[in-house]
Amino acid sequence: MKITNTAELKLAIADLEEQCITREMDLLYGIKAYAQEMKETIANVSMGMGTGLVAKKIVTGGKDSILKRLTGDLVQGIVTTVVTSKGSKIKALGSAILKNLFKK
Repeated sequence: MKITNTAELKLAIADLEEQCITREMDLLYGIKAYAQEMKETIANVSMGMGTGLVAKKIVTGGKDSILKRLTGDLVQGIVTTVVTSKGSKIKALGSAILKNLFKK
């Protein structure tokens, strides 16, 4: 677009300012969505790792034999993977159970 007078210049400036505001809002929305996704991912991984460690301790019982350690490591890996990938479903189920337990 070729600008030939001040009216066209003002119009072009207004269009560019509008584009800038729109892009800024899109960027902020994207950052907030990414931050929320990362927060959920970190929570799921933490929950998975904690559950995996507890499962390992339950299975091994604190014994030091090689077979128990390998079994414990395998159980920890499986439980961690499952809980991490299904974290949102597990949280929803836990919330539903707590609501039913403490319902008045």
